[in-house]
Order: sequence, then C-alpha cells, then structure tokens
Amino acid sequence: MDPTIKRLLDESAIRDCMACYARGIDRMDRSLILGAYWEDGYDRHAHFGGTPAEFTDWVMDLLAGDSASSHLLGQSLIRFEGKQAAVETYYFARHVRTDDGVEKVLLANGRYADLFEERAGEWRILEREVIVDWGQIVPMGERQSDDLLLDMRAKGQRSPDDFSSSLLGGVLDRPATQ
Repeated sequence: MDPTIKRLLDESAIRDCMACYARGIDRMDRSLILGAYWEDGYDRHAHFGGTPAEFTDWVMDLLAGDSASSHLLGQSLIRFEGKQAAVETYYFARHVRTDDGVEKVLLANGRYADLFEERAGEWRILEREVIVDWGQIVPMGERQSDDLLLDMRAKGQRSPDDFSSSLLGGVLDRPATQ
C-alpha cells in the first residue's frame, strides 16, 4: 500500500477511536470506553491512575450522578513512529450535575496526550495522560423551555436508549471497517 494512503488510514482509525471513547463517556457505554484502550494500557486521568478496566470502573462511578455530559474533540496532532503514534487531541468537556440541590455545569478544556499502538491492524490507546488547561464549575443558567425542542424523542440520553444507538440499525455500535 502507498505509505501516504496507509498514514491517512491510520490517522482516520485513531480519530475514530477517539470519537468512540468520547461517545462511550457521554453515553455511559462501558464497552466503547474499554474498546478504546489495549487491555495492558494505562490511564492517568485527574486524580486517577490505572488500567483501562480500573479507569472505566472509576469514571462510570464518578459520572453516574451526572444528568448529561458532552465531550467535543478538537484537532489532533499525530506523529507516527513505526507501530506507535504520539497523539495530542484537544477536548472541551461539559458535565451537568447537582451539588447541594443546585444544578451546576462543570466545564473543562484540555488535551489528551496519548500513545497509540497498532496491533493486528487496529489502533488503540496504550498510554494516556489527561492534561487540564482550565476548568470551572458554574451554576446552571435558566434552561430552555421543553417546547423549544423540536423533537423530544431525540433528546439525549446517557444510556443505550439514546437515539444515536438506534441510528442505522446500530451501525455506531459496530467496529469500523477499512
């Protein structure tokens, strides 16, 4: 295969892995989170450090009380060295939660500093360091009225009941093919 085509396919696979990870966090989907990492990987995330399975348990517990979350991924800088890639991806995360009876939004901006590794043609995270560039917690402002939502059945859910899970007969739940 042409090396330029191979590099473009590898970059696409890495970005797809990142998108599946973000979707897994926002939809509370354990299998998508775990599928972004190699089993022998390691994640350093806020006050946590451990294996992908330990991270998944920790983050699912941490976010269980949130009523909503959204991770927007920005640009990725990807540098290959053989079967590994150093990847820096910007993120903007929002979590809606209630503390002491007050609904608040946790906002965080930062970067995922990842070491990806290709095994048997598949790219996954081997090591991750989460860098927080800034963060803040603010009270939730006045919510928009439900009557402004055009289609209530498509309102986001933090579970497999989310509309996107049924999109195209579950195509989002299947691994990407090249």
